[in-house]
Parts: sequence; C-alpha cells; structure tokens
Amino acid sequence: MYFTAPAAQAMESSYSVLPLLIVLVPMAGALACGLVRHREHLCHLVASAAAFVAFIMSAILFPLVKKGDVLFAFEKFIGLGLFFRVDFIGLVFALFVSFIWFLVILNSTSFKGQGHSSTRYFIFMLLTLGGCLGVFLTADFFSLFLFFEAMTLFSYVLVVHEQSEEALSAGRKYLFLGIFGGLCLLSAILLLFSQTGTVKIVSSMEALAGLGGVNYLIAILFFIGFGIKAAAVPLHVWMPRAYEFAPSAVNAISSAAMLKAGAYGLIRVYAVLFTPHDVHSGLWGITENLGYAVIWIGIVTMATGAALALSQTHAKRVLAYSSISQMGYILMGIGAAAYLGHHGAVSFAGLTYHIINHAFFKAAMFLMIGAIYLRTKDLNYDRLGGLWRSFPVTAVAFLIAGAAISGFPAFNGYASKTLLHHAIVEALEHRHITSLWFAEKIFVVTSGLTFCYILRLFTTIYQQVEPGRCFTGNRPRAAGGGAHCQQPA
Repeated sequence: MYFTAPAAQAMESSYSVLPLLIVLVPMAGALACGLVRHREHLCHLVASAAAFVAFIMSAILFPLVKKGDVLFAFEKFIGLGLFFRVDFIGLVFALFVSFIWFLVILNSTSFKGQGHSSTRYFIFMLLTLGGCLGVFLTADFFSLFLFFEAMTLFSYVLVVHEQSEEALSAGRKYLFLGIFGGLCLLSAILLLFSQTGTVKIVSSMEALAGLGGVNYLIAILFFIGFGIKAAAVPLHVWMPRAYEFAPSAVNAISSAAMLKAGAYGLIRVYAVLFTPHDVHSGLWGITENLGYAVIWIGIVTMATGAALALSQTHAKRVLAYSSISQMGYILMGIGAAAYLGHHGAVSFAGLTYHIINHAFFKAAMFLMIGAIYLRTKDLNYDRLGGLWRSFPVTAVAFLIAGAAISGFPAFNGYASKTLLHHAIVEALEHRHITSLWFAEKIFVVTSGLTFCYILRLFTTIYQQVEPGRCFTGNRPRAAGGGAHCQQPA
C-alpha cells in the first residue's frame, strides 16, 4: 500500500463510533431540515451546521488515525453488516470533502426565493454528503458500494433540481450510467468474494493471481463502476449536460467531491487490492499491466477533456470538460503508481495532492460562475464580457484559481502537476517503452491547452465586450446607455 508506511502497519488499531457518526450527522441534518421545511433560513442554518459538525468530527479522528487505523462495525445492518476502517488516506478525503461541502452549503443562499424548493436542495445536499463520506470511511468493498450507490441516487435529485426538460434529460443519463456503474461494481464485488472469500479492502493479489483472466475481468468491472463517476473517457458522456443544467453549487460539490469518490475507489482497487504483499514478488507484472492501461486512459482523458474545453462556448461546459481533463491527470497518476509498484511514491503523492488542489480551485470556479449567472442569467460566450467592472474581487479570485489549474509556478497546481510529470517520466525510465514517451509529450501539450481554455474563459467573461452589447443589472442591453458599454468602432 503506497499510503501505509511499514511503521504504520505495526501500529495498533483503535475502535471508535466516530466513523459511523460522521456519516449519520449529515443524514440527521437532512431529517432536521425536513422538520423545519417552512423556515428556509433555519433550514440553511441546520444544513450548514450539520456539514460543519461532520468536518469537525473528521478532524477529531486525526490524532486517533495517527496511532493506527480506526475501526467500527455495525454488524446487524441488513444482516450483512456495515464495516468502517479509517486510515490516513480515507481521513484526508473525508476532511477536505466535508470542509468544501460546508463552504458550498454556506454559499447556497441563492436558492432562497429562486422558484424551486430550497428545502429539498438542502436535504439532498446533506444526504449526498453522508453517502460520499461513507465511501471514504468503509473497510470493505460491499460497504463502500452501498454508500457509493446512495451518493449516486441522492445526487440525482440535485442534478435535476431546476426541473427543466434539459435538466431532467441530463438527469436520466446521469442516473442510467450511475446504475450501470453500480451493477458493474456489484458484479466485481461478487466475483471477488466468490474467488477469494473476502471483500475487505486489503491486498488480495496472491489470491487473484491464480484466476487467469478473471482477475483482469474484476479489474475492468471495478474500473467501469468507479470510472463512470471519475469521468474517465469514454465513460464521461453524462457529465457535460449534467453540469450545464445543474445548479452551480451542485457542480462545485460534484467536481470537488463526487468525482473524487470515483478516483478514491480506483485507488483502493489498483493501489491496494491488486498490490502484492512482497515488494520482490513476481506478481507485480499483473499490477504493472493494469497500471499501464490506466496510464493511457488517463492520458486520453486529460487530452480529450482539454481539447473539448477549448472548443466550447458555454462557461459551465468549459468547466465540465476541464474537470474531465483534470481527472485525467489523477487517473494517469493512479496508473503510474500501480505501474511503478513500490517505486511509485512520487506518483501517489502527486495524484493525492492534485485531488486536493483540484477540489478547491474547481469548486471556487464553479461558485464564481454561479455568481455571474445570478447577475447575467446567461453563460454563453457571445453574451458575456466586460464583467470585471461589476465583479472586480471575483475576477481576481478567478484569475488566481485559473493560474492554479494551469500550473503556474508559485500556485498549488504547479506543485502537483510537476509531481505527476515526474511520475510519467519515471514510468518511461522504468521500462523505456516508446509509447510512454508519447504519453509524456501529450501530458506537456495538454498542460498548454489548459492554459489556453482558462485564458479564453477569463478574457471572454471579464474583459472582452462585444461591440454593440453591454451588461447592466441582470440582462444585456444595447450599447450607448452606460459606462459598461463599448461602442462599435
């Protein structure tokens, strides 16, 4: 396991009910929101408090996890049991996800008086948070599957929140692919149990190695199930329309947290399940083959997402394809970590750091785009421009987030992307395979494309003004009537 040092493996585990409570607090908050549904301000307060308490309880786990894994078992749950095991990587995910979720809910005042049920929004935001946190805290793939499916089903209501025909259509595709992914996960879990007798998230390569092609089938089924949520190409098709018609706050938590749940599942599969116990084991060849395949899926995902982002003319679709591209970096990192085996520390550090970085700067960008939409009621490129005068602080913040995602030196994205670039270079040097030389070049070109589409997005929204058009208040009007207008030459 790349995230468990040998010294940590010898630490004693402790038992605590905190993992279960972290999951239950948001769900209890959802129930409380239902009870105060006629008082929107109180409902917002309850939702914010529940998300904040979940974050604080996750933080309380930190000193316990430093001493060893934290365990808890709810053995009577549906006759099969619900098992929790919190290690350091799971805790890191729970911490940043619960914190970002709290910030997004706190920022969700725009749903009051917008014509749709704010109570329903807050209820399902909390239910989805509970499901997402459960994914990170579980001890076995079946418990993870239950929370993963709960997260998918609850988040469907958020995707279709606007209840327009376009939102409902996007929601149907999201739900269909989510259910299909869930069936793939369940099939993988049943195969794993039938062949190894366990579904615990532990290294099982020794048991899987003798299964012939079945171990690759399990790996593929797991990849499809988690890869749909992680927006891996070509499993990303649900994402652009879902992001275009869902509320910006939902886009923020989806990009910052729910996409990362898919990446987390892939980490558990390829960096734990398919990892041999012995660093000198001959079974690393299977892990290496799987890692090589994931590297190329990541490379294709990052390049495809960046190219499509550059061709879009709607701000949300640009950010949607941008998220696909950035998930490609993370997938490539997962693949490189598996491919390099016990030499994959740099790759694992880079993908983990980039997961955290992307969660923060992409959530911020979606919230800023949401603020612009509230004023302009439009996010099409041909009807935006010159908004830096109305949004000077937002423009500066957007520029900072854009520099981070583009990998500018001195910004957080630079550090994580540099580590990931070192990882692909190490993978190339590991076997000197020509195809990985091309992969490294695609990585560099994609980083340039990222800068191009972010620069285009920023200049279109905040700087350029189409001759003869301007924005005042909530809608554009003809030039000649205000300081925000640019007269045609």
